Amino acid sequence: MKYTLATFFFLFSLTIYSQEYIHLGYDSYGNRTNRKLIYVGDNRASAPSKTKGTDDNNDDATSMDNVFGEGKVQISPDEAVNQVQVSIQEIGGDISLSLYSSSGQLLQQQKVSDGNYTLDLSNYAPGVYILSLRKQEQTKEYKIVKK
Repeated sequence: MKYTLATFFFLFSLTIYSQEYIHLGYDSYGNRTNRKLIYVGDNRASAPSKTKGTDDNNDDATSMDNVFGEGKVQISPDEAVNQVQVSIQEIGGDISLSLYSSSGQLLQQQKVSDGNYTLDLSNYAPGVYILSLRKQEQTKEYKIVKK
């Protein structure tokens, strides 16, 4: 019985030691800003960083939220007054760009490829909108706040 109990505690301590946590950071609008893999235990502090996404000090345009397939997508600004700039690079084909209201109503839809596009939001009331990009089976959604 003692041997079984000792083996159980030893194996249990190994599982706790080997666990990892994923820390997700969000900005004030609910958009994910970073994703970090955090190890449990003091001796893992010297382990190589497995950080994915962006850090608070890193302004990398290819952050996890901006990668779409093999290409890059950049949406600016997050808080729009009348226009939103959409920059699509290295997508390699047509994608469907759709703008939805917070209630799910389709407001705009167009087929786009690589390049810069401007979405005109001047005809819409202030609020939260969802910009959806779709290429074949892959879909990426961005939250846009109109002031």
